[in-house]
Amino acid sequence: MAPRRLYIQYLLRPALILVFSYLSIQVGQLLGSTIIVENIFAYEGVGSLAIHALSTRDLPLLQGCIFVPAIIFLALRFVTDLVQPWLDPRLQQAGRRVSA
Repeated sequence: MAPRRLYIQYLLRPALILVFSYLSIQVGQLLGSTIIVENIFAYEGVGSLAIHALSTRDLPLLQGCIFVPAIIFLALRFVTDLVQPWLDPRLQQAGRRVSA
């Protein structure tokens, strides 16, 4: 077997599980920290829109500013959970019952 195939099959694919999981959590943190970053650096975006909605008590807009990033985060975590068994087939067998 070629060394390149060994690296990809036995090293890279199992390592990508951790990378995908970590990146999906980091994207959630990035989405959550936009309010702080946009407020500090005076950028115009969803974070500053959420601050404006909070100060004017525009609750539907504030709910939208919170709900949309939450849906993006949940969709990304769902895709990550779907990709993980493809990367490591042992995860597909973890939920199956072993008959004795």
